[in-house]
Amino acid sequence: MLLSLLVLVGACAHGPDGATDPEGLIRSAPPSAGMDVIYLTGSKTGRLVWRDGCFRIVTPQQRDGGTTLIWPHDYVAVVRDGRRGVMDSEGRTAFDGDRVTLGGGSGGGLPDDTINHARAAACGGPYASAWLPY
Repeated sequence: MLLSLLVLVGACAHGPDGATDPEGLIRSAPPSAGMDVIYLTGSKTGRLVWRDGCFRIVTPQQRDGGTTLIWPHDYVAVVRDGRRGVMDSEGRTAFDGDRVTLGGGSGGGLPDDTINHARAAACGGPYASAWLPY
């Protein structure tokens, strides 16, 4: 019976609807103790694209492959119906191919404390912080 329970738990954790992976995203580092988080409040609308291990937002005006996105530290990667997506701490999601409006802003180069820094560097810039406001 214990083996059956373990198999069922494993199936639920890795099923197509809801598998999560906090390390599957390029994310900003969590704030230091006692520090407040301030999000840039610009917005950008385009198509969310998963390519080469990175999420990008691509607008009709961009012809260079889009902007590589850096998500907040508490976001996780999700998979639903075979589509790669991102989920915020409140359960809001967006998936590869979705038309999205994201909050955030451009911060220039790639911050040194970015989680999955090597992956972000391999994907290349430009870079922007991103969050799911809508």
